[in-house]
Amino acid sequence: MQCPFIVEGKLVENIMWFSSGGTKSVVHTDSVENINCLYRGDKQFVMVDPDEYGDKVDIDHPEGSYSGVDVDSVDYTNYPGLADVEFYTINITAGDCLFIPYKWIHQVRSFGNNLAVNIWWNHFIPKDVSLESCNKDCDLQMTLRRVDFRGFDQVMESVDAIKDHVYALVSRLTDCDYNKFLNGLIGEDIKFLKDNNIPYDLLMRKMFQEMDLDEDGYIHEKELDKLEEQSWVRVQQIMEEFSSLIKDAESLDNGEFRFKDEL
Repeated sequence: MQCPFIVEGKLVENIMWFSSGGTKSVVHTDSVENINCLYRGDKQFVMVDPDEYGDKVDIDHPEGSYSGVDVDSVDYTNYPGLADVEFYTINITAGDCLFIPYKWIHQVRSFGNNLAVNIWWNHFIPKDVSLESCNKDCDLQMTLRRVDFRGFDQVMESVDAIKDHVYALVSRLTDCDYNKFLNGLIGEDIKFLKDNNIPYDLLMRKMFQEMDLDEDGYIHEKELDKLEEQSWVRVQQIMEEFSSLIKDAESLDNGEFRFKDEL
């Protein structure tokens, strides 16, 4: 993680998690690379390889990249695919760190007085980056305070990241029309956008129309497969314009906004 390319520009966020135990997360994914280090207590992770079983786990809340399944009482009628899923169970204790790969499906439980820190970093690294400077002597004096975390905005800087984001969204939605696309992309934050007079509908429709090649009112994965690079660049530019408007509104409103699928 001290590879210069990572530590000098690809770190996204760090979060401290603490509780008195007995907590549990939903089944979810993260659109970043993730390492979770436990300082106190115990944790149990259930993890699923998305390449093997991603189509079996119903992420039915794409606006937040999570499943509504009750992890204590799985309803196999509403979530039949889970009956066929193989999963890993990982138990960690104080002093352990666990790497959670990009987009791996997981669920977490905490036990006892619990304290953990996780670090997220950008999955997308340009192919021309040299890795020769990585894996050298580790600077044991480096602390989180000394490095720059860019936040989730920079996750969407590259065309590859936007492609992945859109593919993930469309693959989860049956008959992805504009309303589903809009809700999946910005979720419940429409009120924030309306309150701040941000022309989200105009920008989102431009983006939708760019990807709706056959103009039938739906986006399908096959259309995304045919989308030319220049179209993806235009989608990226719309995203950048949208993000810029959000930042301007936040500076006035002191509100908080994030693309829902990025969490």
